[in-house]
Amino acid sequence: YGKTPETVIPFCRAFIAAHRARGVLCSLKHFPGHGRASADTHLGMVDVSQTYSDEELCPFATLCPTEADSVMTAHIVNRGWDPDLPVTLAPGVLPRMLRSKLKYDGVVISDDLYMGAVQSAVGVEAAIPMALRAGVDLLLLSRTPVPGPAGKGLLLTPERAVEIIETAVQSGALPVDRLQESLRRVEQMKARLSPATGS
Repeated sequence: YGKTPETVIPFCRAFIAAHRARGVLCSLKHFPGHGRASADTHLGMVDVSQTYSDEELCPFATLCPTEADSVMTAHIVNRGWDPDLPVTLAPGVLPRMLRSKLKYDGVVISDDLYMGAVQSAVGVEAAIPMALRAGVDLLLLSRTPVPGPAGKGLLLTPERAVEIIETAVQSGALPVDRLQESLRRVEQMKARLSPATGS
């Protein structure tokens, strides 16, 4: 919508209001800001350590308290937050920046875990429990292979994704209470859907 929070925020509000009027929920993206990224996370790792500005948080800070049905993560890397991992997978970034700093307690959804930034970092199977541990509540798996060298050509079935989560829980790598937090948030979000949009 624009290059400054003053431009972006009113457009976001209008977009959200129009969709809510039709019973459609919206997601603010990509947290904590993607505006100064110089490359495409669909294709590979994107490091914003030298270009990120806290100004990119302003729309989220303004809209999250009352107008965010969910927030989608960015697969960007900022070495000031985590030395190696993109935000979606980095432990501590979402709890610190989104939950604590912005006081947001709604649903967090990942961007597509098949994107090149995730594939080149850890691969989709490893990313599933990592994203949940990092604070993501809903995982987006598009089943669209990533083009180019970042794409591994691996497409998971939903059953395999569930199996990965179950294994992580059983091994102690993924705490059950982390999943219970996510379930609570998702159920609260679903309760806001109008009857016209289904259940």
